[in-house]
Parts: sequence; C-alpha cells; structure tokens
Amino acid sequence: MTTAGRRAGAPNPGARTNGTAWLLILACLVVVILAGVVGLVLYIHPSGISAAPGSSIHAPHEALQSQVVTADHGRARSIPAPRSTRELQEFDYGWFSVGYDNERRAGAWGRYDLDGPIVHRDSQPARPTFRTEPRSSPRVASRDYSNPGNLFERGHIVPSYAMWSRFGDEARKATFVMTNTFPQDEDLNGRLWEDLEDDIAGQVKGGQVIDQGYAGRLRNITVIAGPVYGTNSRSLPSGIPIPEATFHIIYDLDDTSGSYRVRAYLIPNQAKLSGPTGRYARSVRAIEEATGLDFMPGWGADADALELAPAATNAW
Repeated sequence: MTTAGRRAGAPNPGARTNGTAWLLILACLVVVILAGVVGLVLYIHPSGISAAPGSSIHAPHEALQSQVVTADHGRARSIPAPRSTRELQEFDYGWFSVGYDNERRAGAWGRYDLDGPIVHRDSQPARPTFRTEPRSSPRVASRDYSNPGNLFERGHIVPSYAMWSRFGDEARKATFVMTNTFPQDEDLNGRLWEDLEDDIAGQVKGGQVIDQGYAGRLRNITVIAGPVYGTNSRSLPSGIPIPEATFHIIYDLDDTSGSYRVRAYLIPNQAKLSGPTGRYARSVRAIEEATGLDFMPGWGADADALELAPAATNAW
C-alpha cells in the first residue's frame, strides 16, 4: 500500500479538533441566550410574584386575603345598592337610585351619595306635583295616597333638600316621583325624619349656612333609607300598605384610612315620638333582619364588621 493510500484511509486529527470547537461555541451561545432570558425575567419581575400595573399576574391567594384595604380600594369599593329577598325594580334617577316594590306599591329603599358643602343656599322653589313613574307596574298616582285626616303623607325616601342643596333644581325635581315615596306619618315626616335629613345634608336659614351636615363636614357620605313592614295589616284606602317603621343608614368613608364607619336608625312610623334621634340607633344587622335587605352584598367579613358594629348614639 502506498503512503498516499494510508493517509486517505486514516482518521484526520484536524477534523476532530474543528468539530469539537464548533460544539463548544454552540454550547456557549446557548448558555448566553438562556442567561439573557433569565435576566430579563428577573428584571421585569424581581420577586417572581408581583407584576406591572395592569398585568394578569397575581400574588398567591393567601397574600391577597391578608391585604389591607387602602383608601383607593375603599373608593373603588363603594357601598352597593341593597339586595332584597323580595323582587324589586331598580330605577336610576341620575343623582340617586330607588328600589321599588311593585307589589307593595312603594319604594323599598333609596340610595344617594353626598360629598361636599352646601352649594345652593336659597330656599327651595315651589314644590312640584308628584308624578307617576310609567315604568312601574302599578303606576301609582298622587291620589292613591288620600286617607282620612291625611295622617299619612307621601314621604320622600331620598329627600328633595339633599338633592337641591348639592345638585340644584333638576335633581330636586327628580325626587318628586311616586317610586320615591311610602306612606309616612305626617308628624314623623316633619320632625324626627326631617331631623335626620338635616343631620346629613345640613341647614340654611336666611341664605346663611348654619350647618353643613355630615356631607359637608365629613365628605363621602352614602345614605340608604326606606320603610320597614311588619305584621300590621293597616293600609291606605287605595290598598297601599302602611309601614310599621322606617330606617336610615349613613356610611362615612375616611379617605385617609380607606375605612368606613356607619350609623343606623330604626324609627316607628308613628306620631309624637320623643327624641333625640339617638334613641332609635340600631345596628345595621338589626335593620337587615327587619327589612330582608342585604346592605353590603359580596363584602364578606368587611360587611360583618360594619353590620354588627354597636349602634352609634353620639353625633359625628
């Protein structure tokens, strides 16, 4: 065999060296690329849990459960409309909303927010006529509230003054709708019920503000009010049942801590009640049991803390 033949058939050490070098280079490139990807992930999510705003990445469920409610969270989580065991029709009137009981032909609850000082200091213009709500099934008219001696009035649930003092005449007129009423004792309407409305929205006399109310002093007030029905079978001649009592719930949001506090009242729907209003302070849970309404649906333990809080008897 010739020397040339031996070289052709033998292994080539140089070829092995070149192949090994290329493998090493490729391995290095892979390591560099992987290191870059890991570094980028750690740069965006240092903890491996948190995420940029708007991301769908969340902390573990246990961490979310122990999260403190912040002021921003509190504002976003405003007091909702009540949930009822009865079928209600909800009406949104822009400045306030009403849950209407078509069977009882009266409002079951009214809800509104007030935030800030009195804007309109003039006396309210002449009262408009209560109008029928055509979207309601019974279409109750003002005449359906006629009763011997006129002992029971078309009691506003959401008061006209609260709407007038903050939002003006259009909002005031919106309250004069029959879905925003229930049969209310005239003496109660003109005294204790009005006292509560003054506590909330304040008072003006002679064009001068003498009290800004909770809304002006504290800000971020949410109010829910309405009737309470019992076993009493009294009714107006038109058949509209007369509630045995009334309720008022006032929520105050503290912007600094993001926490709520609450005060609630359960007042008999009758004349010649002695004051002050603090005598009728109750827990929110007591009013829920009396009305069949859930005032903070979906709030879980946060709701329990407010609903079971002792009755607030001292003014804020």
